[in-house]
Amino acid sequence: MYFCKTIASLQDMKKYYIYDGQEQQGPFSLEELKTKSISHNTLIWYEGIENWVEASQVEELKPLITNLNTTPPAPPPISKTVTPHTYTQKHSPNKKNTAYIVLSVFGLMIVLFSIIGYISEQKKRRLELLKISEEQARAKEEALIKQRKAESAAMAIQKHKAESAAMAIQKKIEAEIEQSKSELRKRWDTYVTADKTFRTSLLGGISDVYVTVNNNWEYPLDKVEIEVTYIRASGDTYKTEVVEFSSIPPYEKITKKAPNSDRGTNLSLRFLTVKSNKLGLDYDARYLDIDNYFKYFPCPN
Repeated sequence: MYFCKTIASLQDMKKYYIYDGQEQQGPFSLEELKTKSISHNTLIWYEGIENWVEASQVEELKPLITNLNTTPPAPPPISKTVTPHTYTQKHSPNKKNTAYIVLSVFGLMIVLFSIIGYISEQKKRRLELLKISEEQARAKEEALIKQRKAESAAMAIQKHKAESAAMAIQKKIEAEIEQSKSELRKRWDTYVTADKTFRTSLLGGISDVYVTVNNNWEYPLDKVEIEVTYIRASGDTYKTEVVEFSSIPPYEKITKKAPNSDRGTNLSLRFLTVKSNKLGLDYDARYLDIDNYFKYFPCPN
């Protein structure tokens, strides 16, 4: 008895889901299923089985199945009152609909092919226009490059002409300056002079001898050597001394003291060396340069 009560209790705790072909319902207890119309092919699921099963396969539900042995009712008989006219009306629309559908599909295909052809033509046209545009752009770029090369060549020619002209002018100026310097070198003694001061004694002799070199042009003198000749009363040379000068600025003069002499009544000065690097003057009385050759050794008439 106790075992039967336990089985009944477990069946009351068991919950069932049903599916009537339209929707799922549940969960229901066994007592609640008694109020539901369960047929032999109603689908049942409960915890412990994997898939849905028909109610006829569940042992405890068999007493609840309604119409288990009932034969399904037969369908009503087909009415034979349909006239040929009604039959014609029933099938004629189908033929018209079929023709309409065929024509519609055919027309749709024509429209579709037309659209595809139009799109292809437009695409082809765009490609042609793009190709033309690329060719025009390429031609324009090539023309621009040629123009720039021509302009560069013209500028190079103009630059070369300008440089040549500037070089010619520079050479002309340099030649004129050199010519002017050459003329100045020939007449250097016009701009470079020397002065002297001294004292003589009654018994003979020269003292307080000072020699001054005057630079009267715009070129500095780098080196000047003055030969001082001491002369006796008879006119003979007693002795000579050399006084050196260096770095005489333009339009300046420098004075230096020369040695005294216990003989002599007069002095004479002579330039031994006159050098100016900026002027290109390198005068040496012992080795005359070409600029001063004709000054000291004039050609015969």
